Amino acid sequence: MEDVLRMATVNYYWNTVTTCKIYKHPIITSKRQLNALVNNLSEYNQGFIECLDLTAVHQYVTDPILYAFLRVTHLKQLNLSNCTYVSPAGILPLIKSNVSQLQKLTLTGCTLSTEVLEWIGEAIRQQLYCLSLRNTMIKPCKTIDTTNHLDTMLYTHTNTFEANLRELDLSYCCWVNEETLNNIAHKLPYLEHIVLQWCNQIKASSIHSMVKRLTYLSTIDIRHISTIDTFEQACNVMQYTSSIKKIVFTHKATSFEIIT
Repeated sequence: MEDVLRMATVNYYWNTVTTCKIYKHPIITSKRQLNALVNNLSEYNQGFIECLDLTAVHQYVTDPILYAFLRVTHLKQLNLSNCTYVSPAGILPLIKSNVSQLQKLTLTGCTLSTEVLEWIGEAIRQQLYCLSLRNTMIKPCKTIDTTNHLDTMLYTHTNTFEANLRELDLSYCCWVNEETLNNIAHKLPYLEHIVLQWCNQIKASSIHSMVKRLTYLSTIDIRHISTIDTFEQACNVMQYTSSIKKIVFTHKATSFEIIT
């Protein structure tokens, strides 16, 4: 790193090259590194950031930390996994500022809002192909298992022919039910991989309807779903589609894969 910093002082060209190297995908593994990055951000070097992964320092990430990145506008990947101290108000500006650039968005364990979902929908219409909403809570909600059908994400901005999403992780989302799957089936036609692990409000019939409509779907993870917990029930899913190549399910607390 010291060598890189010395190169930055040679001339304008090397300053640009080294700044790009440092900021394009900053490696942040400690609170000290996080604070150093935030304290040294300028409008100039924020323009180089394309990948922001705060997973390793999730316990230190707050809304004020995210506000420090407000001038980042070229993000292709954003990972806020387990950043439980941030609110929808902290997440929303990052998504809005990078909505046309985002390709991969990971919000595992975060608290979201309908407005955040609306802008995720706009990102799906642009370049977003991989989305994780694993173990998220969507406000406003009365209880943790209050259902959400992703209407604001899938219907506000996105029409059927513009949805580019290929990978979707909804595992541990208590708010997913059969209507959620129905919306996914109708609005995300190019989906190839979906994870529904521990989504216990959905029924086998809604999974059958979804896979029948999603003709590009090749992998489905339905572990720990009580309505599909035998080999026969898992194999029955295959009868509704010819595209699926792998099903992951649970039988008596053990995970199995069916690969065709």
